Amino acid sequence: MIAVECWTGAKTKALRLAMRETVRGFAEHLGVGTKTVSKWEQRGDTITLLPETQEILDTALRRASNEVQERFVGSISARSEATDVPSDHVDSAIAGLPPETVLVPVQVNGQEVWVAIQRRTLLQAGAGTIMTGFALPNGELGLQSGPPRPADAAANLPWSRDGMLHVIDDWATSGSADHRTVTVVSGNDLRAATTNYWNHEPSQPPLPSSMAASSGGHELVEQIEHGIPILQRLDDAKGGGAHLAYVGAYFRSVAALLRQGGHADHVERRLFAALADIGQLAGWMAFDAGQHGLAQRYFFTTLRAAKQAEYRSMAAHVFADLAFQAASRAQPTDAIGLGEAAVRVAAGQPATLRASVATRLAYGYAVAGRLHDFERFYQSGLEALTDKGEDEPAWMYFLTPNHLDTQAGYALVHAGVLGQDGGDHHTARALLERGEQLLDTGAHNYPLDDASQRRALFEGAWLAVAAASRGDLAHAVVHGQQAVARTVRVQSPRSMEVLGKLAGRLRWRAQDRHVGSFLPELEAALSQ
Repeated sequence: MIAVECWTGAKTKALRLAMRETVRGFAEHLGVGTKTVSKWEQRGDTITLLPETQEILDTALRRASNEVQERFVGSISARSEATDVPSDHVDSAIAGLPPETVLVPVQVNGQEVWVAIQRRTLLQAGAGTIMTGFALPNGELGLQSGPPRPADAAANLPWSRDGMLHVIDDWATSGSADHRTVTVVSGNDLRAATTNYWNHEPSQPPLPSSMAASSGGHELVEQIEHGIPILQRLDDAKGGGAHLAYVGAYFRSVAALLRQGGHADHVERRLFAALADIGQLAGWMAFDAGQHGLAQRYFFTTLRAAKQAEYRSMAAHVFADLAFQAASRAQPTDAIGLGEAAVRVAAGQPATLRASVATRLAYGYAVAGRLHDFERFYQSGLEALTDKGEDEPAWMYFLTPNHLDTQAGYALVHAGVLGQDGGDHHTARALLERGEQLLDTGAHNYPLDDASQRRALFEGAWLAVAAASRGDLAHAVVHGQQAVARTVRVQSPRSMEVLGKLAGRLRWRAQDRHVGSFLPELEAALSQ
């Protein structure tokens, strides 16, 4: 039998969500007022309920079905893992590490930097190999918080092997990313940080699009490469905010191995490629976590690592990520410039990559109001996907025609919201309607145990915004409730920002019976 030692507002909300009840329905089930339940949930862990209320909740949990009890236990466990973050910088990096992974000290200028290494890899390589020190050219190692640092801080370094190694040094000397603000760059600064990608001709054959095609022969590199797909799936399920610290530690561990040197050329090249894979993932997770400057810094570094590995498909992917980030922040000029660069780099690359790049550029055109160009590149992406071959990148596993449709859907809804806020209601309504139709085919109603929870939350939030913007409050609430139910398991500030747009559109309609019952639930989710 499940027993709760002490009922808090947060645990009460977890039970309500497990029961798939609205705030009003849950209050009626318990025999208390709707405002009372809302107050509990808004207070979260800061409120402990009265003894008589604890007994009511014990009874409700005891009488619940096995399915409800399992969902309740799962959400409580997930929440406990997500919030158990120690304050020490080493403990912060170790939070959420898989049991087969340890943090190992690497000596830098006589000081220790802790990096994540798999136990098996440590045994194979030998502790002495991993702990070999290396010197940094300037200053001391900083792991404490400091003043804001621009994302393009090392952008003026040469796009060469030595320049890349100095970028790695810069990551170490600038301090822990978890304790220092990285400011986002745009316009000329953003272009300057990426434009030199083209300045050097390839010096060796291009790397295969899929890292699975790499030749064997070095167990340490194989262990690093083996862990990357696992991390990607974890991001799908939990969102960028859940395990960014761990992926960052993984990134720094590979960077430290590169900086130590002494690798054969083909091994070093694979390490640069692995660094690019992990850097792209870390950048995407930072973007999803709302840390836009840190995301750019990872993306800029990834472009340099991809350059050293001649990993052109990953470079195109990162240009497209930067374009997508700019479009999501309603910066169409940056989005279009980076998206067009992504299309150039992706020329001749596998079909899934070209499809993804085309639709990310389409997003930039949508928020710019260039709807003809949006349509052209959206259709171009769909057409490219019909030409899939056997050499598709492994990290494009998620891309399907439906994924492109739903991406086009929230691009159109975003454009419609911007148009509506700008007073162009006629055009905005058409964009909202079409965007809603495309999103309705996607992941918004996936079950709560599906592996793609982050996608389901994000698309569901935009679907709710579309309905609310059109005045369809009943559907806005239904979709909003589905999205809010996922926030217990997914840490995605990017998605929460979309739910914030939904709240802004519902607050002035609080007298509506659908909105009145849902709005406290939405506000409680946003407050946490």
